[in-house]
Amino acid sequence: MLTSWRLQGDTTACNIAVVIPALGEGEQLWATLNSIAKNPRLLLSETVVVVVINSRVDSDPDLVRQNLIDLEYLQRHANKYANKHGAADSCPFGALRLAWINATSQLLQLPSKNGGVGLARKLGCELVLAQLPEQGILVQLDADTLVDQNYLPALAIAFSSTTCNAAVIPYCHQRAANSKERSAINHYELYMRCHTLGLRLAGSPYAYHSIGSTIACSKHAYRKAGGMNCRSAGEDFYFLQQLAKTSGVKHLMGTVVRPAARISQRTPFGTGQVIHERCHTNAEQLFYAPQCYALLRCWLDLIKDNLSLEGSELLEQARAIDVNLASFVEQQNFAVIWQRLCATHSNHQRRLHAFHEWFDALKTLRCIKYLSTSAYPMASACHHVPPLLHMAELSCGTCVEDWLQILLENDGAA
Repeated sequence: MLTSWRLQGDTTACNIAVVIPALGEGEQLWATLNSIAKNPRLLLSETVVVVVINSRVDSDPDLVRQNLIDLEYLQRHANKYANKHGAADSCPFGALRLAWINATSQLLQLPSKNGGVGLARKLGCELVLAQLPEQGILVQLDADTLVDQNYLPALAIAFSSTTCNAAVIPYCHQRAANSKERSAINHYELYMRCHTLGLRLAGSPYAYHSIGSTIACSKHAYRKAGGMNCRSAGEDFYFLQQLAKTSGVKHLMGTVVRPAARISQRTPFGTGQVIHERCHTNAEQLFYAPQCYALLRCWLDLIKDNLSLEGSELLEQARAIDVNLASFVEQQNFAVIWQRLCATHSNHQRRLHAFHEWFDALKTLRCIKYLSTSAYPMASACHHVPPLLHMAELSCGTCVEDWLQILLENDGAA
């Protein structure tokens, strides 16, 4: 599938590869590259940044034109740096080792079906893998996301531990262009942080944020997870789900990535789409009720503490906890699945792991949504955020900005 595209620019060995899909970015991309270039030169010498300039065959012609401009700019300045007579400081991106993939010129564009950001990320990952050692670090970033000067050091330190094979980096959105967009992104980021906090309180192994520009994993973990998927949106959610099942996902600390808070309709859903919807419809951001996470905790604890019980007995106990919870797991054919897991895995730890492989991030989200459409409806921030913070034993302010700051600090992103 990847035979149509090739990696150009710096194709020599590296210990870290940063993959950036780019579609009609221009100045946003250059700002991102410059932020990486401010990292320590020693680590920059071990890092290759792969920019995947991509568009689909049905992309907006204006975006394709900008892609071709960006591609030419990359080629020109990367060649300047590669010239042995040129000083690194003469390059706009300093000592950055640059590689790129042309997935935008005629005959090289991505297909209209399954040809979005997932495939662009996959191209970058698959084509740079050969340059990485087995424990080399493969990092996802976006073309509108700035990084700190300690970005590469934090990655190197985290993955020097043999226990870290995949991780998410703390994030904090850049300041929005105006007050309306600022309110929209603050509410949405608060919603995402509250959901992650709720999953953490529930003891879910899928308690991490699903943001593409925050993902890092080893080459080994990437392969073990089956590689990046080709989804046009949500590729980060499903890739992280696979990483969580096969390697576990840790929370990397010590640095912050800063996605742009901009209106965008380049993907079917996501941050850009949410801001667009909030700004044009004045729709209110709703939050999941804390009770949903409390019930999820009860369900996960029920399984963990009763691995010897029959499926029917577990369902009976789930029904005693909450009829809506029991209704959801029954609809998922739990009794049959549990019988199969018990027959396949006599070891209790392996059985519990297999249960979490089945009751994965997607089923967890569906469970929360099911509970929200029954007895525990979603509501505004003022209804659900304070009690959730109280459950987490976090101090509670009086407004969205206060609550967001509390969670930023709690997540190591302040």
